[in-house]
Amino acid sequence: MIYCNSVSEGIIKIPSLSIPEGFTAVVGNNGCGKTTLLELIAGIRVPGQGSIVIDGVSPRSLDVGWMDETPDDNILFFSVFDEIASPLVFKNVPCEEIRLKVLSIAGKLSLQHLLNRDTSTLSGGEKVLVAIAAILVTGPDLVVLDEFDSSLDKETVLNVVEVLVYKRPKYLIICTHSKELAKKADFVIQIEGGLLKRYGTPEEVLEI
Repeated sequence: MIYCNSVSEGIIKIPSLSIPEGFTAVVGNNGCGKTTLLELIAGIRVPGQGSIVIDGVSPRSLDVGWMDETPDDNILFFSVFDEIASPLVFKNVPCEEIRLKVLSIAGKLSLQHLLNRDTSTLSGGEKVLVAIAAILVTGPDLVVLDEFDSSLDKETVLNVVEVLVYKRPKYLIICTHSKELAKKADFVIQIEGGLLKRYGTPEEVLEI
């Protein structure tokens, strides 16, 4: 369980919130504080007041997969293969195991044809998919995606979500403006003006 207790940081003010395991969607208008909340949960930011604890530890103690909404910010290496492989290289995984893991996740996201491409030649949507592959290749317990779907077509978004659910990170948290995507979540958090407006099942929050 993710526990947010008396959290105050920037626009975000959350007295108490418990986020269960599974797929959580965070929704709300632009500027309402969604990205700040995601950064706090991912450990990128530390709350000015209060605390966030994930399974009894700080977010910074976990292996976290993070991606923001700007594709170029998520790409570090020149080749697609090297970009996807980089988290495994940093963990000193043997070369053959790296190759097999990269081929496996590339196959699940239909990226095999891009593995030898220069990342600078990719479209925005292709960069998003490569960044997601690099996140998933290590199997982190917590995956946090800030509006990853903004530059992808609906069919690709649904395919990516299927892969994300198949990989089953313990906690998958996605910020989105898509009601259709949020409806697929186990738990939905709606933010308004930095405050919790509603949270619960999609049926409860989205009034399906």
